Amino acid sequence: MQLSSAPFQSGDDHPGGASLNRKISPATLDIIIENLVVDYDRIQDRLLSFSINEFGERLHRHCTQIVPGFRQYQTLRQELIAAECENLRLETYQAKPLTSFVRNKLINEFYCLLSNIIWPNKWVQSAKPKVPT
Repeated sequence: MQLSSAPFQSGDDHPGGASLNRKISPATLDIIIENLVVDYDRIQDRLLSFSINEFGERLHRHCTQIVPGFRQYQTLRQELIAAECENLRLETYQAKPLTSFVRNKLINEFYCLLSNIIWPNKWVQSAKPKVPT
């Protein structure tokens, strides 16, 4: 048995060994969808005309032109982003862990600031002598 890329005709042997019997169907290949409320270029007067043949052509165009173009765009975009990140040296601006000295100093300053907000002049007031009235 020889395989070919040509479509199978009625009665041809299928590569699996079975025979394909085909017949023409009276099914319609076009449909009109009504009462659509959307702003889309293919919808006119709230009607969408859908044809399976047109859909196949549009799908083929999408798979052969749009998808490869989008993938090429993504690749080019990633290359440009990587090049600009290298030019801007963004890795130098990455956060790094602080040394323990700097960290402890920041913690002390924060607690001093916080204690002045929560208990303003607490130690000064308690050190003042009470004046009898």
